Amino acid sequence: MRLALSTAPAADAITIAEAREWLNFVPGTVEDDTVLELLIDEVYDYLEHRLNRKICTQTWKIYLDECEVLSDIRLPLVPLVSVSSTGIKATDSDGVQTTVTSTNYQVIAGENPRIVLTEDGEWPTDLRDYECLEITAIVGYNGAKALYTGFQPFDVTMSGLNDMRASGTFTGTTKSTFEIVVTSTFYTSGSPSTTADVFKWRKITRSADGVKTYGAWTTSVKMTGSAQALGSDGVSVTFDAIVGHSEGDKWTVQVYEVLPRRVKMLLKGLVLHFYATKGRGVMETVSGQLIGTPRILDYMIESMRVVPL
Repeated sequence: MRLALSTAPAADAITIAEAREWLNFVPGTVEDDTVLELLIDEVYDYLEHRLNRKICTQTWKIYLDECEVLSDIRLPLVPLVSVSSTGIKATDSDGVQTTVTSTNYQVIAGENPRIVLTEDGEWPTDLRDYECLEITAIVGYNGAKALYTGFQPFDVTMSGLNDMRASGTFTGTTKSTFEIVVTSTFYTSGSPSTTADVFKWRKITRSADGVKTYGAWTTSVKMTGSAQALGSDGVSVTFDAIVGHSEGDKWTVQVYEVLPRRVKMLLKGLVLHFYATKGRGVMETVSGQLIGTPRILDYMIESMRVVPL
């Protein structure tokens, strides 16, 4: 059996803004954002490895040799959402690939994923010895993509006017963050004249291996008080007030997947632990004792861990 990642998760498990709240950072503190971003990725990878689970939705290809093609095929990726609409492909001894008719098998999704033949179903004959069956599986918690809005006032000693709301359904396919910045205030235009603050925005995407791509800043646009689209990804922002902001006020709208609470709490707890230990992986107690992962987090990990096949 061989596994190959086909489509990486399109959203983050938790946002930097959520991590800041969990760490009780002072609003506007952004000095450690780069560290937090790396830490979130490392904790995510660590947790997937410890749990033997896939967390955010992703697509994998599973290749089976002929000796592994049974009437009940156990899949090693948990939790299983579904088998892709492209179905299961079989390759015969001549190297010809065909799609297996879906009436031959039934997909059992969830925590105990498997593919079983139906009562009258059968796998194609004359399969080649190696990688004769290709299964495209969608795995992870399949959470809906959600928008998380963070605010950074231009002056951390002042609260600022935090009145921007994000809405819509994200339609993009890559990890994305939208940055929105007030560029000027009390802008007057039109006839009759209207006064409003002005903002610009840009989109930042991140590839599966963590490489960031910064989009260009847009030209400045006037706040309208209604929903204003940020490009063509289905995300809009609304300012409740169109005046009263400060130049340099900044919002971020991050896209992430809604996960079960227990998984999200575990991710946040591990980020807090590893941030507090400054990369050492151990924490010193008041009595001077060194401990690894806090017991409550280890207990949560063990309670969710999947035993490999």
